[in-house]
Amino acid sequence: MPVALLLAVLALAPAAAQAADAFLPGAAPPPTQVTRDFTLKQAAQRGLIKLESKGLGGEGDAVSLELQHKKVRGPITVTLRVEFTVPARVSPELREAVANTIRVLAAQTEARMNRGQRTSAGDPVRFKLIWDFRAPEAEGRFNYHQVNVINPSVDGPDPDPNRRPSVDHLATPNKFGAQSGGTFTTGQYLTAKILAHEMLHLAGLDDRYADFYRVNGKDYPLPEAGMSPSRLRAFARSHRPALPLPPAGRVLSKNLPGTSRCDVMGTGAYLDCRKISRRDLDWFDSQAGVQVTAQPGDLLLNKDSSRQNMGVGFSTSVYARPGTTTTANGISVYCIDKDLFFPAAEGFDVLGPARELPGYEPLAALLELSGRIQPSLEETPPGMLNAVWNVTDAAELEFSGSAAESRALLSQAGVGENAVPGGLPYVPNPNAGLAETGAVTGGEVLPAIDSATTKPAADVRINYAQLYPERVRAGRRVRADMLLSTAGDVRAVSVRVERRQRGRWRKVRSLRPRRVDTGQTLLSQRLGRLQPGRHRLVVSVTDSLGTPAKVTVSLPVGRSR
Repeated sequence: MPVALLLAVLALAPAAAQAADAFLPGAAPPPTQVTRDFTLKQAAQRGLIKLESKGLGGEGDAVSLELQHKKVRGPITVTLRVEFTVPARVSPELREAVANTIRVLAAQTEARMNRGQRTSAGDPVRFKLIWDFRAPEAEGRFNYHQVNVINPSVDGPDPDPNRRPSVDHLATPNKFGAQSGGTFTTGQYLTAKILAHEMLHLAGLDDRYADFYRVNGKDYPLPEAGMSPSRLRAFARSHRPALPLPPAGRVLSKNLPGTSRCDVMGTGAYLDCRKISRRDLDWFDSQAGVQVTAQPGDLLLNKDSSRQNMGVGFSTSVYARPGTTTTANGISVYCIDKDLFFPAAEGFDVLGPARELPGYEPLAALLELSGRIQPSLEETPPGMLNAVWNVTDAAELEFSGSAAESRALLSQAGVGENAVPGGLPYVPNPNAGLAETGAVTGGEVLPAIDSATTKPAADVRINYAQLYPERVRAGRRVRADMLLSTAGDVRAVSVRVERRQRGRWRKVRSLRPRRVDTGQTLLSQRLGRLQPGRHRLVVSVTDSLGTPAKVTVSLPVGRSR
């Protein structure tokens, strides 16, 4: 394949620059993550965090951070981490050329996904794509979705240039190691239009359309999209309850009942009016965890005025899923009060960025430098604490034991030695009398923002369950097709048939549980003989722990002719 053509159709995405930080829990975020993101100060004002001293001294990993998920308002970010690769036959030169051109399509796809999406409550939903190119011989990272891009006429099992992209299974948001993958094809199917739709699969959304086989004015759902002619003939020969179907049917894609023509997960993916449905955006709302990031330069005020205040010197992101609490190993800080006692076991409040305090700019420059050069949570740059004290307390460097290192750090930060004669003024803590971590200014406590505790988010979801035909006749053994779409860690589906009698739903029979994978599945249902009247199916799916999700499907049963 010519270089120019491959660059056009194998547009992948760049590796994101990784700042030095510690993501907790775990060493890395999951492939799909749904969050509301807050600074330390924003999180404190919402009652999400608790900061306490670990009693370990004046620098390094010395403050613990407990983050509790609560229901709060605010923008939602859906982050998708994806590694793309190509077949091993592609030359190293071509691989590098592809990897160097992937920014364009990534930006186009992200822009297409971010067009005024809001939940029912009005919270904006933004999608963030972190794509990387992986050499085919390299091992994929566990916290990235894995996508293989092929030219189907060369690499596919069938020489079909119109083969659609496929995703292995829908992603489970926020679940560590819940990796998905897929095969995307070159040509007309590798564009921002298509990739926006496919990325939403990796975010956990299923198609809201299906392929149907139309014969004699009736539509029969197909078990998958893009079936080859040979598979279509086999489907027609073996179909029940109408057996066999005529071989002259045609295939069409159409939206499922209740789906807008502009739904990006339906046939509206290519329309100018495309949008993500409100019910799907509300689902992201229900899945959104909270993430707080301690940024270099954030200042913490001790609740005990005899003990030291602290300045954050290393970026640390802490995450909690809905209904959970995460306690971080710690955040890395420097004491900013040399002559006070070391912190013991008391708590802290959040003053916010040092750069926002008049006169504190030299301290901000040092803490921000630490954030750029500090190698890990526990390892602080030699001489940094004494450089900080030279600013905050006008401490002389000559006999500090690290004068050369401290002077080099001051110079690197653009701060002169003894730049603040007499040191910085002490900032009192107006929230010292309260046990809760609060957000404060130099003289007042910021008013709390309402929040509420939450339950854990469901790991399984039924997107829809649709029966074909929708109405059946009594007096005969009923067979029907159920088009089922699920997401999450789904293991099994069970169906219970109920009939409305004397104002109550009463069980008629239960069908045998069946193994099912996530995504769209076509299941043949043997419902037995049914009496005339109102019936329904109670469809339940469970995850590996038996947690259920349920929907009901209406099933009118008419009198036999």
